Amino acid sequence: MKMWLLNSNKAVRETKKLSKRMRLDANVLLRVATGNPEEMAIKAKQLFQSVAKQNIKLIVPTMVAAECCWVLNGVYKFDRFQIRDGLTKIFSLSFIELEDSMVLKALNDFAEKNVDFVDAYLGNSSKQIPIITWNEKHFKTLPCEFFSPEQMIEHLKNE
Repeated sequence: MKMWLLNSNKAVRETKKLSKRMRLDANVLLRVATGNPEEMAIKAKQLFQSVAKQNIKLIVPTMVAAECCWVLNGVYKFDRFQIRDGLTKIFSLSFIELEDSMVLKALNDFAEKNVDFVDAYLGNSSKQIPIITWNEKHFKTLPCEFFSPEQMIEHLKNE
């Protein structure tokens, strides 16, 4: 199969076997989630249909999920429940693979506990390792141990 690859900002035609696993950027997910801009959303949905037929897995890195939450909430003004429900639906597609399944728990806490997605992810993925933060408001609702910098300084003095 011939495909175009970007190399040093220059399109280069090269014959290459297509990988069965590819990372998905937030800009593609955002087109599917918002339908905006329409032309790109149509192409993104066509891409989803094509990869599903070819048994290709699209991997969603955790940072991409975080970016989607930030853009959908901050730019598009979707509420947290709409974001959780929409992204969970996309992430449940058979050809989508989350880099870390903790993203789903973080999405739920992002909506239910009204905390930033990154804080929800950090809290859920740090059950064994304490967090140092001044953000007690968010972390007290999450399943993690946390300390303020002042508490940690004091604790370390006493060691």
